[in-house]
Amino acid sequence: MTESPDAHRVLVVDDEPNIVDVVAMALRFQGFAVESAGTGGGALAKVSSFKPQLIVLDVMPRTWRASTWPSGWAPSAAASRSSS
Repeated sequence: MTESPDAHRVLVVDDEPNIVDVVAMALRFQGFAVESAGTGGGALAKVSSFKPQLIVLDVMPRTWRASTWPSGWAPSAAASRSSS
């Protein structure tokens, strides 16, 4: 599937390149515009330049304080847990 000019932008952040590759490939297949970063600093740089509408990340580093996020951005987390 080809990315359309008005595709939603997703930033994938993970320090495991294999995870980034699989997640990015699946999102691109569904038509999303995808960029990736392997570090918190790299992610912050991509937020400023790529302006993603969604960020997918594994764990938020403790060094990511609210004061380091660009104006208008605030991280939120969603997790699913089994009740077993």
